[in-house]
Amino acid sequence: MIDWISWCSVLFLLLKFSVKVLVFLTMPIEPDSTEVSQQLEYLWNLKSAVTNSDVVTVIVSILEKPLENLEL
Repeated sequence: MIDWISWCSVLFLLLKFSVKVLVFLTMPIEPDSTEVSQQLEYLWNLKSAVTNSDVVTVIVSILEKPLENLEL
């Protein structure tokens, strides 16, 4: 039972950080920050790496069941 609880807590943390990354990818770059062009390049490379893999598919499939239980 302890192993199951530990595994679930690790899975929750991985999912939480994955969602944070996806949210980060939707945020705009501050226009008054330094080296905006380099930040844009990094952001596009990261978005490309995430969207061209199965990362989003896995996260959405994990969230599907809990989202169904939300009351609207």
